[in-house]
Amino acid sequence: MNERQQQLLELLLASPDTYLLTKTLAEKVHCSERTIRNDLTVLEEKSEKEQWFTILREPGKGISATVHDEKEKAHYLKANKEIVNSHKISMATIGFDLLMTHEPTPMSQLRSRYFLSTTALRLLLDELVDWLHPFDIELSAKPRVGISIVGSEINKRRALASLSHEEGEMGLIEKEMRPYEVNALKHLLVSFSEEYAFTFTDESLRRLLVHILLMVKRVKLKQTLHLPKEDVVTMQNREVYTIILKLKQAIESLFSLSLKDDEVVYLAMHILGSKQNQPWHLNNFLHLEGEKQAEQLTDLLIEQLSEKTMMDFHHDVHLKEGLQVHIYATIHRLRYDLPVTNPLTKEIKQLYPFLFDLLIEIVTKLEPTLGILVPEAEVAYLTLHFQAALERLDKDHPKEHAVVIVCHMGIGVSEILKVRLSRAFPTLVIKATLQQRELKAYIKKEAVDLIVSTVPLEIKEPPSVIVSPLLNEDDQANLRMWADKVEQHQAEKHLSLKTYIHPGFVFIHPSFEHPYELIEYVTNRMVQAGVVEQDYPHQALLRERKASTAIGGGMSIPHGDPSFVKQSTIALVTLKEPMNWEGESVSLVFVLALRQEDKAKHRAIYQQLGLLTEQPAKQTVILQQETIKDVLNNL
Repeated sequence: MNERQQQLLELLLASPDTYLLTKTLAEKVHCSERTIRNDLTVLEEKSEKEQWFTILREPGKGISATVHDEKEKAHYLKANKEIVNSHKISMATIGFDLLMTHEPTPMSQLRSRYFLSTTALRLLLDELVDWLHPFDIELSAKPRVGISIVGSEINKRRALASLSHEEGEMGLIEKEMRPYEVNALKHLLVSFSEEYAFTFTDESLRRLLVHILLMVKRVKLKQTLHLPKEDVVTMQNREVYTIILKLKQAIESLFSLSLKDDEVVYLAMHILGSKQNQPWHLNNFLHLEGEKQAEQLTDLLIEQLSEKTMMDFHHDVHLKEGLQVHIYATIHRLRYDLPVTNPLTKEIKQLYPFLFDLLIEIVTKLEPTLGILVPEAEVAYLTLHFQAALERLDKDHPKEHAVVIVCHMGIGVSEILKVRLSRAFPTLVIKATLQQRELKAYIKKEAVDLIVSTVPLEIKEPPSVIVSPLLNEDDQANLRMWADKVEQHQAEKHLSLKTYIHPGFVFIHPSFEHPYELIEYVTNRMVQAGVVEQDYPHQALLRERKASTAIGGGMSIPHGDPSFVKQSTIALVTLKEPMNWEGESVSLVFVLALRQEDKAKHRAIYQQLGLLTEQPAKQTVILQQETIKDVLNNL
């Protein structure tokens, strides 16, 4: 039996000789009534085989289970006790069910539905309270009444969409609908996008699917949303609205319902806020004002980031087109207050802190002009666009590495390896193909950066990477890791963090209750030392409020606006106990104060900090030191 069938049997065994309607069972295990009927056939086969229970189907009454052997029942329930809890019952499932229910649900009913103890249920509800907070909706618990979620319909929709996306490929809302309805809507959206030249990304199509399914379900539950009248009128006057009305008619026909103007306008907002693959100018119905603003913002970002990084992004056509497509959709998402999620935000901040921080700085200064606040999830998306452009620039100016090949399988195989290596890594200059016995003599007279060998070597320097003669994907991944480390170590050779860390700015095991307290204390010490302006502490706190500066690996890099820095300085704080830094555990804090005039060195500093996040052993040594001298010596 599968997990759903096991859950169904447990439901019937929980109330033996009690008839439950097929509809009730379908709602409890989140599937269709037809699926329940098929699953009951499986349960009947199990009962005939094991004979300790019987499934009864009575027309007009429902389904029940009669138990013939209580010991067998107890054994079965014990063996399967954790299946539902460990797999399916989560905060997301309970939250989704409560959001979809208009009336309060008694605690006893929740315990029975999810097979949870009172303690386990309360823990999940506490988790749900915290999760609901950003959506501006609340969990209401009233004695002798039950549990409900209180808030506006539009905020409930946002929360429902987020929960459905978190559940992965088969979201919670899809499970609420009939499979043919979901498939029909998918085909409808694809046909609509093809007919009207929308080039939605796969992610955008998935989000639109979830939005429409939620809209349909909520409308059928008579839970409709209301928008400000001016938003409705503005959208209805746009050319694109006539196209959305055609989609609206198709949805109404498919689901046999009627959609009010507010629902159609909200759908239009989602469509205009969806990411697309093609340049915006190919869609002739897009809003002219939005097009111009997207183009202006793109040019401004490229101009300012080129200046701050001293790298020329102006001639990258792919960057400009990609940014314009993304920014057009971003403006609509933020202007219409649509939910913004980016599951890669944390990883992007850790991998590319230099670009992310520069973009946060630029975007924060643009917000008053835009009239909207840009969340860190959107900045993380922008970071990916510029990181790809940066890699294209690096590819145009590659750093070459001298390599020798050591192969134990003869000339023919050596030549194959040489050809494959050259194709996969054009920046590797293969100087020779050697036998193992020839290696020592060769490296004594020739400069070699790397040895690519098919056999383990005793030689420690230069470094070697062991590969298979056919250079498979794992081998290529190992070579890329070597190239990345070389680049990071090169940055480390040319610039040391210790250059900017004065002993007076090393703080060993201080006690702070909150990250803001730490930032304020350290930056005020910088003010007192005259290395930053009086307003720098305030600027650093503003930056931290905008987006957490935790970059993973137990580290954080708080900082303020470079224009308030007089002398580039880095303060180092080692914490005895890890601090909760916006959900991340942080023990090592580098408070940065870097002058704009030193921007040529900024990227190297961030590269070193990024390298340190990947060295937990080195961090541990630093954190264990009791004196400033020992901390700096181990940095």
